[in-house]
This record gives sequence, structure tokens and C-alpha cells, in this order.
Amino acid sequence: MKIVTPKFYKDFKCIGSACRHNCCIGWEIDIDPDTMEKYKRVGGALGKRLDVSIGNEGGCHHFILGENERCPFLNKSNLCDIISALGEGYLCEICNAHPRFKNYFSDRVEIGLGLCCEEACRITLENKEPFSLVAEENAEPCGDISQYETELISYRDSVISVITDRSRTVEDRINNVGILSIPSLGLNEWAKYLLSLEIMSEEWRELLEKAEEKSVPLTHYGYEGELESLMAYFIYRYMTNEKYDGKNGTVIAFSVLCSRIITTLWSHFAQNSEEMIGICRLFSQEIEYSEENVEAIFDMIEEYNEIQKCGKG
Repeated sequence: MKIVTPKFYKDFKCIGSACRHNCCIGWEIDIDPDTMEKYKRVGGALGKRLDVSIGNEGGCHHFILGENERCPFLNKSNLCDIISALGEGYLCEICNAHPRFKNYFSDRVEIGLGLCCEEACRITLENKEPFSLVAEENAEPCGDISQYETELISYRDSVISVITDRSRTVEDRINNVGILSIPSLGLNEWAKYLLSLEIMSEEWRELLEKAEEKSVPLTHYGYEGELESLMAYFIYRYMTNEKYDGKNGTVIAFSVLCSRIITTLWSHFAQNSEEMIGICRLFSQEIEYSEENVEAIFDMIEEYNEIQKCGKG
């Protein structure tokens, strides 16, 4: 089995208590069945603590969040008591994987770092090299890659190659990857649209309400390198995700749109790199980690292109 990752993936390491937006706060934390069986076998005081800290809704186990939506095992130092007492082998699947995402093929698994994590944002945005992938082999058995999978991966890689071709202007690269039309709305109008979607935090609502006052076009505002990194990230994450199979044009348009919204927000609300990372992380948390929001934006792009097509016809 091949394990494929971005070249900078190996640089990621959880920064633990130094993280300003701990992933053990404010997130629903489901517990997979295998880990739940491990927890049932833990004895003593920790076993009792696990027993009273886990809820069960419709057969789905989860940690019962405490004050300020903190995981019950996140201590005052913002470290995990389960890791301290039992080791990382006792983390549930979602905690062990976060912030990674995976796309599966017959002969490989492709792994990346989601931008809802501030350290993943930092590594992605500070990478100065063009986005590239590396592959390693492990001992796990695999099947033979199909022709369709081969063609999809090849197409995805060719799109990323165009996006990262620094001999061209950013606009030229975007115009040469088969992008669908995106509504020509200003930041204020996109902010109003995003406010109509699911919102998980007041911080995001407040940012969008400020953005409603900015009647400016979406562009990269000098963040050419970061825009390139963001577009490559979104294309890598979504184009080979089976949920969006057959939607290559929509994925590219989504990738460009999201990247431009982020860079435009930076131009008006970020004073330094830490604030840039904060806005990027917040966008990812609110949009990418809501399937309803991603699907709504995909639908909007496709409906807009259908209207454009009918108008031309």
C-alpha cells in the first residue's frame, strides 16, 4: 500500500498546550467502537471517570463536554489525561487522526492536514516550495489501481501543476485549469451569503458582519504565494474525495473561491501572520468542517453555471 502525503506533512506535530485553539474545546468528540471497548476495560479511578464522562446517543458513544465545551479529559494545562495515564494508543480514532484527512484508492491512501488546526495552517502557509507529493510503501496489502483512478489522480496532479507554475501570473494559472464561473460578488456580498449558512462560532459571525461593510472585489491582495498554497490544498483535499466524484470543475471553482475569500479577509482584518493563521483556521472550521456548508457552496456554483449556460443558450 502506498502512503501519499504533501512533502511538508512530515513537519507536522501537535503543539499541545501551546495551541491557542485547542481541538479538545468546542468540538463534538465521538468514540469509535474499538476504542470504546478499550475504555470499558480500564479499571480504577480512571475507569470510573471514563464511565461518567461518556454519553451514548443512539448507540454512538461520545465524550460529554464540560464547562466552555471542554473535553472532560482536557486538564488545566490543556493536555490530555488519557494520554498521560494510558498513552496515545488509547486515543479514540477521531482524536488520533485530527487534523488529518484521508482519501482512499485501490493501491494507496492519500493523507493531508486540515486547515482547522492552527499548526497545520502555519505549516501549509509558510511552505515556500511549490506543493508536491511524496509516496512511501508500507506492508499492508492493496489492490490494483483502476484506469479511472489513474486518470483522476493524473488530472488532479496536472491541475496542481498549473496552479503552482510560477512562470505564469496567478490569474493566468486560474484561467487555465478549466474553472467554472464564480459569481462576481464583492466581499460584502460573499459575507452576507456565508452568514446565511450554518455558523458554529460567534467569532466567525462577528468577522463576517465586519466583512459586510467591505465592498471590495475578491483577489489575492499581494498574497500570491499563500493563494497558490491554499488552492493546491483545496484541490488536493477535494478532487479525489469520493463524495465529490465527477465534480472536478466545481472542485476547482470551490478551491479558487475559498482561497480568494481567505486572502481578501486577510487584506482587511489580518495585521500579522498569526492573525492570518487565525482567519484561515476559522474559515476551515466553519466551512470545511460542515458538510452542509460545503455542499451548499457546491450547489450554488453549479446552479450559477446552469443559469449562465441557459442565458447563453
